[in-house]
Parts: sequence; structure tokens; C-alpha cells
Amino acid sequence: MEIIHELAALLQELLSLQRDYKKRAISLSDYANKNLASKTDPRSGAQYYYAYDKGSRHRKYLGSGSNLDVQYIRELHFINKALEIIESNISLIESFIHRYRPYDLASINHLLGKTYQTLDSIPGIPETIDLAQWRSEKEREKASFPVYKPEYLRHRTIDGTMTRTKSEAILLNYYCQNGIPCVYELPRIVNGARMNTDFTILSLFDLEEKYHEHEGCMFDKDYQEKHLWRLTNYISGGYTPNVNLFFTYEDFSGNFDMRSIENITRSNFKRPYYLYTSDLERK
Repeated sequence: MEIIHELAALLQELLSLQRDYKKRAISLSDYANKNLASKTDPRSGAQYYYAYDKGSRHRKYLGSGSNLDVQYIRELHFINKALEIIESNISLIESFIHRYRPYDLASINHLLGKTYQTLDSIPGIPETIDLAQWRSEKEREKASFPVYKPEYLRHRTIDGTMTRTKSEAILLNYYCQNGIPCVYELPRIVNGARMNTDFTILSLFDLEEKYHEHEGCMFDKDYQEKHLWRLTNYISGGYTPNVNLFFTYEDFSGNFDMRSIENITRSNFKRPYYLYTSDLERK
């Protein structure tokens, strides 16, 4: 997924540039409503500048292009246009990363019914796996980390797990009711940073671990920036969206469509056949 990693690096660069430009724009806020008009001296060819406020006919003479006010107004107009382009590119790259689907044989097979799969292209799958043991091991691993802000764990799910939000409780209940092995907020270290991944899942298709992050406060600007940081940190750490890393979102009103997780589950976590040890019910 080289293209995804290249885009993640570009996204990091754009986010850094966006922060720098925003800081500079704040320092030039005194010029926020200023525009420039210029006039060329017919004899010397020299150019002179006037400043005026938006919506006003009053003009203030500033002099030549070496005048600091002229330079600051020019710079702020440049920054505003640059931010417009950068923010558009950030949105496009983020959308592409989330919508991109790998087109290698194994990935396409994930989306096909068993009848149509090119089985020779898929590595052999073990005949059995102890799902209870997998979860027990992951819960022990989770217990080795200090709990992050335990006072915000307020919602109890059907398996007794406490979650931070009602949406996370609904999602964890969905996984439990559909027999998907899952652990809530199993911490992992990615690029030196602790990531409290919302849901660590054992895919019943290929017995590989997958990761699901639910983003519930996308109406908040600070939360949006944190989401972009998490996304790029995951990608630079070797995770690939729509392959082993999945995101679901609430809209700006806090609404969430469960069909999105149903589609993700059907295509990536739960196939028409399942693998269990002999003491677990075969479905």
C-alpha cells in the first residue's frame, strides 16, 4: 500500500503547514480586512499602493512596495489563499484514504462469496482457533496498561465491559451479539504513542487482528485535528485503512448509521463460514 503511506506523509506535511500558516495569520490579524489598490507613475513606472477596508471607499496612501503594511497585507492574502488550497487538499486526501480499497487478489477475495474466491491466492487458514483463549490473552494484555481516565467509563455492555460513550456500547454489543471476538480499548504503541484503539477484533475470515476506531465528535474542530493525527499516525505505523484499520463516524448532529458497521463486518470480519474449537457452538 505504498500510495497510502505516501499520501499519509503528504497529509502530515500539509497539517504542519496549515498550523504554521494559521499561527502567522493570527499574528497579522490587524490586516484581516485590508485590501490593496495600486497605481503606476506614468513617468517613472514606479508602483504605489493604497490600503482600504472591505466595503469602504476610503483609501490610505502607503507608498511603494517596500512599505511594511503593503508587505503584510500581501502576505496575509497569500496565506489565506494557501490555507484555502491546503484545507481542500487535506479533505481530498483524507477522503481518498478512507475510500481507497486495495485491488490485490487476496483483498478482492475478501469481498467475494466463497464460491467465487480464487482460493489458490489465499494463504492456508488453520482449521480451529480457541476464540475464548484469544480474548482472554488480549484482556490480560490490556490489564498490563494503566486505565486511561477510568472516571469516563460509564456505559456497561452485555458482556460487562464499561465504555465511554453510548455509541461505543452499541457497537460492542453488536460485536458480541454477532459472535465477533473483540476487546475494547486494548492499548497499542504506535510510533512511540499510546493508542487506545476502540475495538481490537479477530477477523473470522483470515484470523488476523483488525482495528476499528469510532469517531463520535467530528463537529468539534479540535477533535477533527486529533482524528487526522490518529489517522496519519496509524498509517505511518504500518496500518492500512480498509484492510486492517476501519473507521466509523457520527454526523455533526451525533447520529450514527449502523449499516456502515454492518457492511464493514460482513466484508471483513464475518464470512459465510466460521472457525471454532470443538467446545464452541458451530453456526
